[in-house]
Amino acid sequence: MTQVSDILALLRTDLGDAAGELLGDNDVLRALTRAILAVNRDIGRVYQITGDGIEPDLTGDDADLVVLRAHAFCCSMLRSAASANFSFGSGDKRVDKTMQAQAWADLEKDLLDRYREAVSRINPALSDGLLDPGNVRPKIFEVGRRHARH
Repeated sequence: MTQVSDILALLRTDLGDAAGELLGDNDVLRALTRAILAVNRDIGRVYQITGDGIEPDLTGDDADLVVLRAHAFCCSMLRSAASANFSFGSGDKRVDKTMQAQAWADLEKDLLDRYREAVSRINPALSDGLLDPGNVRPKIFEVGRRHARH
């Protein structure tokens, strides 16, 4: 059986966060849980976390796909956290952390593109090119109104 701790270690390696400084254990586990649900939905699998294991055994392309999707979820969390970053200067010194959120967003987009490509390669019959876009809420504008309604 694939161990959750092994997958989390792979995910932390991909994030460059082996020491757990960027995201806490609960955050990374949440990303893995969401990734398993996404992979189940997108390629028709039935993986689930049971204790420290994933059943059925997660191997090969499916394991890579879960880690890839979890990595994208982690980038989303890091982008949210970085959105409040600041820029300041004093004399000849300047610190600018305002671009971190954009960097995480760019990485998330690249990872999701790779994920979508892998899904279509693994099972084109289940991946008709339309993946669930996630939490997207359209804005509806009406003529004569100044504000959008959700």
